[in-house]
Amino acid sequence: MADDPEVFQPSGNEVAEVADPLEYVGFKRRLGARLIDLLLHYTGGFGVGLFLAIAAALREGATGHPAAAVMQALDRPTYGIFLPIFGSLAYHAIMEGLHGSTIGKRMLGIVVLRDDARPCGIWAAFVRSSAILFDGLLFGLVAEYSMKSNKRERRYGDIWAHTVVVTRRSSPPASLRSFWRLATVGVVAIMSDGLVTAAEAIVALFSTT
Repeated sequence: MADDPEVFQPSGNEVAEVADPLEYVGFKRRLGARLIDLLLHYTGGFGVGLFLAIAAALREGATGHPAAAVMQALDRPTYGIFLPIFGSLAYHAIMEGLHGSTIGKRMLGIVVLRDDARPCGIWAAFVRSSAILFDGLLFGLVAEYSMKSNKRERRYGDIWAHTVVVTRRSSPPASLRSFWRLATVGVVAIMSDGLVTAAEAIVALFSTT
């Protein structure tokens, strides 16, 4: 794989706003951000599951409708394994597409941009987020190999989505989004994650059969 240029300057009106070369973020720092997001994901999933279990018990007490269907849905692998994968992908795609950073990335001062240093965008975020299913193989060794093979430290998802992961301090100001946008998008992303993760249990809760 051919190396990317060491210093990549954005095109268009943003060129004058970049005083220093973009600082590309390596594997360990990005892994730290993902672990923070993973903790939020599983904490949210536990909270949603607890809420649904309580709601099902209250419904059973009020209407006599058995809570067993909801509890069974919460016990199935779709809730514990499969749906959480899609919930996490939705969270990352929404956060990176509409803000540029997940909560974990923002805490560690990093942001996802297009490879011309413009904001990431929802489609590019979806592509790179979905590609984590490949990049994450062998405990992330696939991603680490790709990142070590190019100077912009892009995993395969970044290559396919035409994105880079850089420090916020080195990013063009025009490509950065505010803290308030982070808060707004974060609520939407976390809710979407929870709804996808618990979709089967939510259907069971509102089912009349």
